[in-house]
Amino acid sequence: MSEKTENKVSIEDMEAGKSYACFFEAYTMLNEQGQPARGQIGQSFPGPGNYEGFGLITKRDLENKKLIVLDLDTKYDFVVPFDKVWGIDVAEAEAE
Repeated sequence: MSEKTENKVSIEDMEAGKSYACFFEAYTMLNEQGQPARGQIGQSFPGPGNYEGFGLITKRDLENKKLIVLDLDTKYDFVVPFDKVWGIDVAEAEAE
């Protein structure tokens, strides 16, 4: 995915009202392609593993040291510990 780069913005210094993005790693159930699995009851998957993604930080919990990150590829939310995110920076929207 991405080399683990330093954060341009620290988690503690993020300002309310601004959007931030980051790379992250989450331990989750994966499908055959190594992507996060979302299935129905009874559906089987190879097993859990580490998934790396890039997304928008939607919530920050300073007390429990966790973030909720919306993965831009899968559109899934992940709860991620502070030590499993890197490359935090201000997010900027681009016109399509």
